Amino acid sequence: MAACLFLAIVSISGNKEYHFAFSLLIVYGAYQLIEHSFLSSVSPILYCFVAISFLAVPKLLVNKGSWEEVFQLTSAAAAIIAFIYISVEKILANLMEPSYALLVAFIFLAGQFLYLQSRIQGYLFKYSPPIFIAAFLFEVMLFAQKIYAFNDLLLPYFLIGFILHLVFGHLIKHHYIVPINNSSKNVGLIIMVLSVCAGVSFCTFLQAGTMLLLLTGVFMLLYRFDNRKYYQDSCSWLIPFVLGCAFLFFGEEMNTSFEFYNKHLGITISAFLASAVLFIFNFISKYTFYADIKRQIVYTAQGFYTLSIIFSIFFSAHTAIRPSIFLIGSVVYAALYFMSKNKWIPYISSFVFLFGYLFSLNAFTQLPVFFTKIMWPFGAILLFVIGYSFLKKDFIFSRGYFVTGHLYLPVALFLNLIFNGDQSLYSFVGAAVIYLLSAKRVNKEVFIRIFLYGSFLSIFIFMVLLIHIAFSTYYSHYAYISLSIFVFAYWKINKENNKKRIEDFLIPWSIIGLLAFLNQYPFGLPEWLSLIVYSLLVIAFIHVRGMSILNMIPLFILFVSTHYYILSNAVILETAFNVVLVFALVFLFGGSLLSKKLYHVANKWCFIDVYTIISCLYLLSLYAYQLEALWTKLLPGLLIAVLLWMQRKRVKQYWVPAVCSVIYLLQPYYAFINEVRLPAYFEREFYMLPLVCVIIVIRLILNGRFRYQTSYLEWGILVVVALTLVIDALNSNQVNDALILGTLTIIALLAGIYFRKKSYFFVGSIVLLINVILQSRPFWGNLPWWSYLLMGGSLLITVASFYEWNKQKMGKGEVIVIVKIKNRLRKNFREWQ
Repeated sequence: MAACLFLAIVSISGNKEYHFAFSLLIVYGAYQLIEHSFLSSVSPILYCFVAISFLAVPKLLVNKGSWEEVFQLTSAAAAIIAFIYISVEKILANLMEPSYALLVAFIFLAGQFLYLQSRIQGYLFKYSPPIFIAAFLFEVMLFAQKIYAFNDLLLPYFLIGFILHLVFGHLIKHHYIVPINNSSKNVGLIIMVLSVCAGVSFCTFLQAGTMLLLLTGVFMLLYRFDNRKYYQDSCSWLIPFVLGCAFLFFGEEMNTSFEFYNKHLGITISAFLASAVLFIFNFISKYTFYADIKRQIVYTAQGFYTLSIIFSIFFSAHTAIRPSIFLIGSVVYAALYFMSKNKWIPYISSFVFLFGYLFSLNAFTQLPVFFTKIMWPFGAILLFVIGYSFLKKDFIFSRGYFVTGHLYLPVALFLNLIFNGDQSLYSFVGAAVIYLLSAKRVNKEVFIRIFLYGSFLSIFIFMVLLIHIAFSTYYSHYAYISLSIFVFAYWKINKENNKKRIEDFLIPWSIIGLLAFLNQYPFGLPEWLSLIVYSLLVIAFIHVRGMSILNMIPLFILFVSTHYYILSNAVILETAFNVVLVFALVFLFGGSLLSKKLYHVANKWCFIDVYTIISCLYLLSLYAYQLEALWTKLLPGLLIAVLLWMQRKRVKQYWVPAVCSVIYLLQPYYAFINEVRLPAYFEREFYMLPLVCVIIVIRLILNGRFRYQTSYLEWGILVVVALTLVIDALNSNQVNDALILGTLTIIALLAGIYFRKKSYFFVGSIVLLINVILQSRPFWGNLPWWSYLLMGGSLLITVASFYEWNKQKMGKGEVIVIVKIKNRLRKNFREWQ
């Protein structure tokens, strides 16, 4: 009655707010009436009828057109509240118990919203009918459960979504149903996906596979008949993916049901089965409407096969499964490359093939003895063979196999060496051939060098193993010289453009070989002689190729080896001295013959006569092997002086080696006088006077160069020599020393006058005066004291008289004779050196 009152108010006043009170009172009154009477058994139907009845209210009101939309929304709200209420009530009572009332109620609700969606636009009115239809189908499924007693309800749940999607999304094209076609498809898909997820989570693989297979059909229908872009894009990938997952789960059902499958095949074959089905589907799709998703099918099939490969690594129990999966996988990846032309796929294909080969080695319990010696590198050979077979058809594909083969080959050789030892030498011969052929096939310089040097190193290891078999591991170092000879022979037969690459290997390798010989212990005569021959060959090759500066390394190694042999074998001193002397003379004259200049620059290279330098080292090392004979003590210094003197015409500054040679002559001179017995009176003179001779010869060689510097040096030497001789004369206090010193000073004085040398004249004069004073000391030292006053006074009077006389003459414009003589001497001294 209250609801009718508010309806009258709404009708009279036209105030729409009162319709809320009317609606609430109608709903509340219906709830009280239904729930507290015999009508409660059919309450879902009556609640739906109440919601539908709101659609008839506008017909009772004036100006009903303005009220239709209001009560349509009210009807929708009441229907939704009714749906929620009866659903909650069913859940609380017994969800799995079927109800005819709910069955009819859901039909009413679906019909109501079908009517409303034709009047009002919105997602709520488009998606509500499919939801109510799904609820209706759920009740139908519960009635079917009572009849057929399903073991599992996942598939029936899925069929609810499937029927909704198929029937109301595709089949029925009535004008009331067409607006909900898309929403029915979407709701059906959601139900199906949730059912599949539940099946996977509960590990009911058979039901999950069946549902996925049906879902594949759904996606195929969507791709074929639904023009929405997001469905076209997504279904092109979902069709193969869902189909593959379906057969993956079928395989897992067999995995859980059959012991043999579980023990020997497992999930690896399940993924393989999914991939195989997709490849078959790809073949069939060429003749269907799905030819344009061929690319997606192939990529998805490849993805499942990749899963199969991964599973085979961790889960395969049978030894034949893993290699089979990998070997077939290489073919699958190859097919994928020829379809997609992706440049990285050949590398994956080749690696998969390689692992398949390696796993296959483990699959065989027994292998032929000969094959065990080459089984590791044989995998690389197979890769090269496959790559070569596709070389003309597809270079990119063959390159992938070549690169993988070359990456694996060093590893294979190492493994073969570890497991087979000396018996693996034949594999290194094959590797050398492969590397040489590869060096001829590539164009990039870096790869040419890598393969060329790889072939040389393979030959080296072959030689080492061969020496181990034929002789002993002690002689392994002879493999270095053997390889150097082989590489040199290969260098001789090659063209000029390839010789530079070979040289860049041969020279460093030969130096390493020399160090290997030097590192040998014990270092006996055979090793030393072999190293000499090896060194001379290397030196000759480097010199012929115009890189003589590099010869310093083998020459120094030869120098060290010579002394190492002498010291380690306790060679007698005479033999050691003679050996070192022979090497010194050979390199000295060899350097003079091979090079006209000591050093010169050409083509940005600095060329140095390293033979002369190493000869100097040999001569210096002679001091370590001194004998008792005097000539052995003098010879090193004399030869070094000769060596320096010989360089005069080989350098631009010829005076530099000449000066050094003269200076170095002092060493053998002092060595000589240390060995002979000198007269006591002349001992200090023999030590000091050669210094004066050396500075004289140096100034003659320089011929005016560095005049001031050498003049100061000459003054210094003369002063030092003079002081030394004067001190020696004072210490000895002998007349003979005084006579010798006087004679030397007179000679220096006369030499200074004759050659017009101030240094010799003044040093000689001063030393002579000092000598006279010192030698006459007994005479003037014994005079009475007054004689010193007389001489001093006389000297002062003489000076004063001379000064006064000179002053008077200058006043008359005359010059006295003494002044004239003084001026003349001063003028002459200015002209002296």
